[in-house]
Amino acid sequence: MILDFGFWIENEWLSNLKSKIASILGKMMNLDLWQLLAVILILGGLIGVIVPVLPSSPLVLAGCLLWAWAENFQRVGWGTIAVLTFIMVLSMLNEIWLKNWAAQRAGANWKTLLGAFVGGLGGGVVLSPILPVFGTLVGAGLGAAAGVIAVEYWQKRHWPSAANTAWNYCLGSLLSIGVNLLLCFIMLGVFIWQIARG
Repeated sequence: MILDFGFWIENEWLSNLKSKIASILGKMMNLDLWQLLAVILILGGLIGVIVPVLPSSPLVLAGCLLWAWAENFQRVGWGTIAVLTFIMVLSMLNEIWLKNWAAQRAGANWKTLLGAFVGGLGGGVVLSPILPVFGTLVGAGLGAAAGVIAVEYWQKRHWPSAANTAWNYCLGSLLSIGVNLLLCFIMLGVFIWQIARG
């Protein structure tokens, strides 16, 4: 009897989820051009959390602002835009501070951070044709680590020091990505909550 009840709840939950997804997709088909562009900007921002070339939270904010503008700020008002802007600023500070703090804690300088940027960009470009999305992410991560190691070894001629700096940079980057992803989802949650409230 308990298994049947659990099975009923699971099936009920799944059918509710399916109907909500169908409802959302149905509403998306009725979006005007500006709202569709807003959705694309928001999705680009969420991808930008992981792909370092795209600005993450600024794209999410731009998408939310475009949506609000397309609806004449009826459901998403200026107060909500102010809250989203504040969260975006926190996200940008996190992105700048956490990565640099972890790398500089290990003794990295601006040349090392430039090496990480160039290496990440190069790695993402090289692996993109092989595996379009996953290759870009893995390539960017490996390329950034390789860029840090190369610059640090070039400067200090000491492999353990270069590897330690790369480890700290990668750890700071992963931590920064996690915090940034959380903040972007909070932005998205506040935005969706305002739209759902009507």
